[in-house]
Amino acid sequence: AALRVDGQLVDYKSLRRLALRLQEPMLKQLAGAKPGVIGVCLPKSAQLYAAILAVLGCGAVYLPLDPQHPAQRRRFILENANADLLLHDGDSDLGELSLPTLDVRKLPSPKPGIPASLIRRVVDSDEPAVAIYTSGTTGQPKGVLLSHRNLSHFCAWYSDYVRLQRDSRALQFSTINFDASLLDILPTFIQGATLVVPSEDQRRDPQQLVALIQQQHVTHAFLPPALLSVMPLDAPLGLEHLITGGDVCEPFVIEQLAPQCSFHNIYGPTET
Repeated sequence: AALRVDGQLVDYKSLRRLALRLQEPMLKQLAGAKPGVIGVCLPKSAQLYAAILAVLGCGAVYLPLDPQHPAQRRRFILENANADLLLHDGDSDLGELSLPTLDVRKLPSPKPGIPASLIRRVVDSDEPAVAIYTSGTTGQPKGVLLSHRNLSHFCAWYSDYVRLQRDSRALQFSTINFDASLLDILPTFIQGATLVVPSEDQRRDPQQLVALIQQQHVTHAFLPPALLSVMPLDAPLGLEHLITGGDVCEPFVIEQLAPQCSFHNIYGPTET
């Protein structure tokens, strides 16, 4: 399976089929805009992960927008990034926008002769692939572009570094506007492994999150230091590799976790 999300298993064939259906209306909007910028404002769902693959396969720039962020912030990011299209699920509170939108619940029926590959435009390795907006020191969100070269180099390095394999099961904890979500998602799909997506309740409740990690036999997880310091760590998590970063890790957390798995403290892909 490619995904475990909303209590459902989604296989790679279904994920690819959904991504291909998303690409048809996307490509119509992107005619002539190279590379286009596509905002993706979706909750964690099969549609979200298919959309990420679809956008990258179109050779467009993936612009993640957290649906839980204030509407004003998301509008600012869409305007600042000069987005060509916004993918949403009809739950958007953004009001009138000056750009085309695509409701992922209302996709056109698939046409016969669907392409075999999601790669619909061959890109130059230095073209932008992802735009991540950080909080910005001035209070206004600040955009950082990652090139296809950055992204592919990072995915190759990361997969090798944490020994991600086809039978691995990786947790997708980070919100999509945070660069660590790329570390959860893309290397996992490249390896043909399974992405385990916690519900919002499981993300917010450390005990439920630990139960999910144990019950789903998660092998790889990126978890922030602040969360690790409040998680119940009496029983082993069962992880093979635990990755953290972005802040200082409490010594007691390191003492508890380092003996039970490979424990890595890395920096974010946006900065590097």
